[in-house]
Amino acid sequence: MVLSSQTPRAGSSRMYMSSRPRSGVRWRWIAAIAVGLVSMYLFVWSGDDGGHNVANSVTQPNAAQAGQPLSPDTDHAADLAPHTPASTRDLPPPKAIGSGTNNTATPGPVVQTIGANETNHAPLASPAPSTGSAPRTGAAPSSTSAQAGTQLSRGMSMIREGRLVQGRKELSQLLFTDDASLSPLDAQTLRDTLASVNKQLVFSDEVVPGDPIAEAYLVQRGDYLSRIAPKFGIPYQFIERINQTPAERLQAGKPIKVIKGPFHARISKSNYRLDIFALDPNGQPLYIRSFPVGLGKADSTPQGAFIIQPNSKVKNPSWRNPRTGEFFRKDDPNIPIGEYWLALKGTTPDTETVTGYGIHGTNDPQSIGRQASMGCIRLREKDIGLVFDMLEGGQSTVQIDW
Repeated sequence: MVLSSQTPRAGSSRMYMSSRPRSGVRWRWIAAIAVGLVSMYLFVWSGDDGGHNVANSVTQPNAAQAGQPLSPDTDHAADLAPHTPASTRDLPPPKAIGSGTNNTATPGPVVQTIGANETNHAPLASPAPSTGSAPRTGAAPSSTSAQAGTQLSRGMSMIREGRLVQGRKELSQLLFTDDASLSPLDAQTLRDTLASVNKQLVFSDEVVPGDPIAEAYLVQRGDYLSRIAPKFGIPYQFIERINQTPAERLQAGKPIKVIKGPFHARISKSNYRLDIFALDPNGQPLYIRSFPVGLGKADSTPQGAFIIQPNSKVKNPSWRNPRTGEFFRKDDPNIPIGEYWLALKGTTPDTETVTGYGIHGTNDPQSIGRQASMGCIRLREKDIGLVFDMLEGGQSTVQIDW
């Protein structure tokens, strides 16, 4: 039996028959649009920042912990450490130093494999500097104050007179004082001058009398470099670099130059700059050199006090993109994180839960001086190797300020 409500009305059969194909077309269009939206989402999720993203397991902190609303751009995964697997240093086995020319020194400790359990974090509010880190500076004035100008002239005069150690101390004190009142032009001139001075004081094999952070070390029989370097808080590669002598060519009875470290880093996000400094015996910072950096998109590079994580430094790493599964072997020129990795570890309540960030190279030199990464600090390939050789795991602090 057919109910009257189920019987098409007169004149409606044409409409009823034509409505089925239109409904099918409509659902096919809806399905196509849905597929397109999902594809766009997956493309954006997996393709950001050159496709070099972090850990296999990614978690977001809640907004209250981060101090501000979260957004997709705060995900810093693409720049983070988990090189899976990490390589170890390809170095010769340890040998004691004797009196012959063929004796070798032991390399530094083997780098452990880095895990893949780092999490993502939105930017944090900047805490006060930790003990031992460089003082934070405020906004640069448009012109140098009279008092700062007097100190700047005094320091420059010392350097012109050949009093390099005294001039570096005077200018470093000015540079690392909060109220130094230096104009951007004078501050850059100061940095350029000190960088030139440090070519002799720090980066040569000459020990200048009176330099509080440099000394000559007489190599003893049975010494090897990985035991000498920790006594001074610097990587053994830096001793090789400044003496222009590889570890295997060190000889007992001959002096080498060492620097009393550790070196520390201060990063200015507003200036896209990383400053390296050392501390004199009185704990006062002595400027060494600066490098331009690239930072995280949408201000996603965290601020605060960190340290180079112990056993985290990796040279020539291999790395797998956990989002796409793409694997980059060591020596691959296309590896997005470059040839060096240094992991950061928070040292204050504000930063101790912040994991996965680091300092590394990049295969995109155009990103230096821009907010282009997903949170990590990038350096040019010609700079990251030197920074790698200067900062020591477990000892070098890294202060990130605005």
